[in-house]
Amino acid sequence: LLIQNIPALIEEVQSVRYDGVDTDDAKRRAEYHHARAIKFLNGQLEHYFGKQRPAISFSPFGTAHLRRQQIGTLL
Repeated sequence: LLIQNIPALIEEVQSVRYDGVDTDDAKRRAEYHHARAIKFLNGQLEHYFGKQRPAISFSPFGTAHLRRQQIGTLL
């Protein structure tokens, strides 16, 4: 996995570092840095794809159209 968003990578590394410490404040800081990393990655997706176009495409019935299978009226 190649993450090209350096600020998000730095925030997640800080989150992992704080997650290994056994204090309540460290757990809160780990959650904070993880949320910032997600924010940076979502911002990168929004930059490339825009707000109106989702980053994930879901085709529950597959992507093969009937015309490719020579089924239906469009032969």
